[in-house]
Amino acid sequence: MDGLLRSEEESDYLQSLVDRTRDNPLAAWGARRVGCTAAICLVQVESILVANVGDSRVVLSQRGQAVPLSEDHKPNLPRERERIERAGGVVEQQQAGPLTTFRINGNLNLSRSIGDLDYKNDLQLPPGEQIISSVPDVLEHRRDAADEFVLIASDGIWDRIGSQEAVDFVRRKLQEGGETSLSQIMEDLLDECFSPDLMKTGGLGGDNMTALLVLVEMNPHSPTRSMSRNLVMEKPFLRTKGSGSGPSDGTFEFDFLTKLCSCHPSDTRYSL
Repeated sequence: MDGLLRSEEESDYLQSLVDRTRDNPLAAWGARRVGCTAAICLVQVESILVANVGDSRVVLSQRGQAVPLSEDHKPNLPRERERIERAGGVVEQQQAGPLTTFRINGNLNLSRSIGDLDYKNDLQLPPGEQIISSVPDVLEHRRDAADEFVLIASDGIWDRIGSQEAVDFVRRKLQEGGETSLSQIMEDLLDECFSPDLMKTGGLGGDNMTALLVLVEMNPHSPTRSMSRNLVMEKPFLRTKGSGSGPSDGTFEFDFLTKLCSCHPSDTRYSL
């Protein structure tokens, strides 16, 4: 992706999309000072593969216990800090009231991303050794009958709620009964994380938020199997069945929906 972003032809195309959709003062910088995270989850018959770049997070609910399938890439992690400093960057600790953040060269508070090309200019270093890296961590989780659902969300969510809290929240919503939908559960989660007063929360809960819920029940006796019977199916919706060997007798299903929440300090509510 970084190679494509450096390509003049591809960069012009991407720039044209930005120009058509919003008036963004950062657009002139292209991918030099703008970037994004990526959290990719591939659900297979026998395993779940996760690739993560940045501080979005993938969490699995296993009989109600939050199991991390990714690690947030923050500048203060020892291995991230070592790479940053080897490449000539500086990790600065900043304090804003009770909130402590670590930023690279006083700016970015994450250590891996796609884009942010100004931090990837050392031609003597491979991509994985730049100040900001776009090389993902890849994890394989062998599927288990205890697996219930996967929650993928950006850092705006995790700034306000912990992994176990998020799993408990989703599970509780699935257990409430009555007709509901995955998107409604995700909308409720965003409402829970949205700050009613940015001054009181130190700016937390005002970031843009993306959350995606994937049901991966393999066990017909799984609690979420009965929880999800009354779900209202809606677009965008994907259900897939695969065949093969595995603890689920070769069959699995997963559903997902996503909601995007863009928040700005001047907003009284978010826009979906």
